[in-house]
Amino acid sequence: MFLRGPWRACVAGHALAASLALPTAAPAAAGDTLRVYALEPATFDYVFTAAMAAGANRVLSFNQRDGRTAFRSVGETLGGSTIVAFEARTQRVFNASIHAWQERPGGRVTLRAPDGTTRVLEQGQSRAEAGWAAWLVAADTGRGWYVREGDALPAAEAGWTVARIASNGVWCAGGGVTDRLPWLTPEEKGALLARLERQREALREVRRRAEEARQAEEKRALAEARRAPASPRPVYAPRGESRSVIGTEVRYPTEFTVIPGLIGPSGKVIQETVVVPSRFETRTTGFEMRTQ
Repeated sequence: MFLRGPWRACVAGHALAASLALPTAAPAAAGDTLRVYALEPATFDYVFTAAMAAGANRVLSFNQRDGRTAFRSVGETLGGSTIVAFEARTQRVFNASIHAWQERPGGRVTLRAPDGTTRVLEQGQSRAEAGWAAWLVAADTGRGWYVREGDALPAAEAGWTVARIASNGVWCAGGGVTDRLPWLTPEEKGALLARLERQREALREVRRRAEEARQAEEKRALAEARRAPASPRPVYAPRGESRSVIGTEVRYPTEFTVIPGLIGPSGKVIQETVVVPSRFETRTTGFEMRTQ
């Protein structure tokens, strides 16, 4: 959906549309359905979020712009770059609830690109990149894309690439033609919002009908169970001696699962190692009396 996530942080506003009133080429394929929703300063695609202990190594987690989380270690690649170093650091953070500064585990990761340049990612912070990025939206479907210069356009616009992104617009190139993408108009935005609301309403209706069907099936099964004749209870005749046991049944764990602990970048223990029983046996304790 084109209104989720980073859309709220975009440098949007239709006031910018007035600055796009420059002569452009005749509408080409790239401008038939795609619109510019917003522009924002470019940032690196990943944000370093945490470091976790895993034996003798550390597992580093990174949040990608599309919402997925990537887990890597030093020496592995991330977005075409190699993770060459991790440095544990302590962050000083102001806690407004207690009106005091606190120290929290933190760190920084160093990446090396194939051309030899390096990037340093501070934990929990986005890294600014040169240039601009754009959020594009398909005016007919509402799908959105985050693009930078050089990126290929979606499959519906195959053969076109983002040639230039400036503070006032986006240009695409394909087939020897350079086209400037139009901005999303208020009318198109209203139509998209109405379409998305209809889709959400249809999904809610499907879920409501599925829940009604589930409840009806439960009621039917319960009614059948009540109509079914009760099975007679078996009667067992004692054979030989009778026994009476005075005691208590006790559940004993026989197998266990170990959940390893987590150690933060500063060496502090975030989570203790936990041993959880995973299998039990029932045993009886007490004494037995036998009669003939």
